[in-house]
Amino acid sequence: MISSYSDRRAVRNGCRAGFLGAMGVVFVLGGCASNQERAFELPDAARPEVQGEQIRKAHELASRAEQAGQAKRYDEAISLYQQALATYRAFPSAWLNLGVMHMKLGNGLQALEAFNAAADADPTDPRPYFNIGAMYEEKFYYNEAIASYNKALERDPNLLPALRRSIYLQMQTSSFTPASKERVMRALLIETDPTYKSIFEQVKIRLDNELLGDAANTN
Repeated sequence: MISSYSDRRAVRNGCRAGFLGAMGVVFVLGGCASNQERAFELPDAARPEVQGEQIRKAHELASRAEQAGQAKRYDEAISLYQQALATYRAFPSAWLNLGVMHMKLGNGLQALEAFNAAADADPTDPRPYFNIGAMYEEKFYYNEAIASYNKALERDPNLLPALRRSIYLQMQTSSFTPASKERVMRALLIETDPTYKSIFEQVKIRLDNELLGDAANTN
């Protein structure tokens, strides 16, 4: 599985006109307002200083959760990650690591929910889908595992662990797709492990032979 705790925080300040999130209300702050305009009062939870405190507290809880996880106190880690997310839900790495802790305890459904939340929270991160693939592969749900590994590769085409597992399972299940050849070639360019490199070379030969056979059949 892939997991890491990354400290990503972004609190933006400034005087500008715009829309306040889902409330869809045009507002003007500070000296941008005319005398006739009423001041727009932000709800406490939307104030930058409040959000900043929520983010700080969430990261503090997540740091403690990471320490608990490293000490194999998985139940404690889960509780701390849940507290962090209750404080600030837009926290992709906390969702990701919460899923990993549930995996450690064999809580498949909870892990799946956490990984999907992590994938939604950060649409660029391939790790949630890789971990979902690993869960499915462990249960011998190979088609679902391949689909999840390929979702990870859509986010990062060079994610070597996903390339390895996707190509290997496609070889085992004879379920190659038009995208398989490109992934095999990419894997051959970046792979350094001799065992996997040999597997990829075998797959390339197999795909080349299948393409030759298809070409012969059409002539």
